[in-house]
Amino acid sequence: MRIEPWLRRLLYATLATLFATGAVWWWLDEGAAARPTLLALHGLAAMLSLLALGAVAVLHARASWSRRRNRSSGVIVACSLAVLVTTAFALYYAGQETLRDLASLVHLVAGLALPLILLVHISLGIRSRRALDDDDW
Repeated sequence: MRIEPWLRRLLYATLATLFATGAVWWWLDEGAAARPTLLALHGLAAMLSLLALGAVAVLHARASWSRRRNRSSGVIVACSLAVLVTTAFALYYAGQETLRDLASLVHLVAGLALPLILLVHISLGIRSRRALDDDDW
């Protein structure tokens, strides 16, 4: 099931912003002046993406799950996003430095992997939709 265009644009824009700000923040030296601004933009994009992802859960994931389409990759996307949300929380509220370092590493790896995970999920969805369209002939 396709996500409505307005929601797809919002989701892609927020996720692209998250990826770009997170990757650039990580790439810059610790003392770089842009890092606090990037972190603030990253946080803002995260809040907006949570709103968009809530809508996706209700409008897209629920309907696709009941149609039994693209479930495996959808679960992988949902779990990847859950890891990102959980590790983001840990980055802010973990008291131990060791736990915070682990959360940072997992957050970085999951964040860098998410675009590929989403591309696979979207490609499989397009393929399954085309297969259904071909069955109509």
